[in-house]
Amino acid sequence: MHEGRKHIKYISETTPRIVKWTKQIIVKPDSEIEVKIRERSNKLLSHTKGLSFLFNKIEPLARTRRAPKRELNLSKELDSIFAIFASELESASISVEVECPKSIELFANEMDVITIFSEI
Repeated sequence: MHEGRKHIKYISETTPRIVKWTKQIIVKPDSEIEVKIRERSNKLLSHTKGLSFLFNKIEPLARTRRAPKRELNLSKELDSIFAIFASELESASISVEVECPKSIELFANEMDVITIFSEI
């Protein structure tokens, strides 16, 4: 939830500013406002991608029906799981180093793997 709120907060606070600046620039062109609009628009895009990434990662937890087991690369799954919590870990000054051979494959349900390592 925290990870999603961070992106939603930025998007909801920045969008009205861009709308306001756009109205101002239509009335009176201003290169300083143009730069602000460009910079904030790029950050909005970044936060939108972050929110999309988060939803893609937590989507398996929201399924009503269990997905079938499949081959999963443990290293990639761990990287994805810890990426979900990246900013929360960073704000708590916690660093995570995953030491896992890249060759370990699991035959498992993705939701189970996410649940196990999210509870750590």
